Amino acid sequence: MQIADTLVIKIDKSKKKAFLEMLKWLDFVEVQTQKSVLQRFVKNAPKNIPLSYDDIVAEVMAHRYGKK
Repeated sequence: MQIADTLVIKIDKSKKKAFLEMLKWLDFVEVQTQKSVLQRFVKNAPKNIPLSYDDIVAEVMAHRYGKK
């Protein structure tokens, strides 16, 4: 089984509907909206993560400045 690649394409609103209809004919393409992707992420996100305020600040600082 191969892992699917994700490709994000921005389409002009006036041509979006026709483009999506065309993609639905392809059996190897799955069309997802940004909303559905976000909903799946929130649904599958871990709950009740034991992080303190200091843990969160340390992570933010690590990403911002590249160190902990």
